[in-house]
Amino acid sequence: MIATDSKARALESKYGDDILGLSEEALDEFKTSYIKPDLQQKTRDTLGL
Repeated sequence: MIATDSKARALESKYGDDILGLSEEALDEFKTSYIKPDLQQKTRDTLGL
C-alpha cells in the first residue's frame, strides 16, 4: 500500500518514512480478514466450486 495524498511527502520528510502504512501485525490482520477471504471466493467462482 502506498500513500497518494498530496501531503504524504511532507509528512514523511517531517516525521520519517515509517509515518505512513500499517504495522506488520495490522498488515497480517488485513490480509487474513479481507484479502484471503475475497481471494478464496473469487477462486471458487472462477473454478465453479
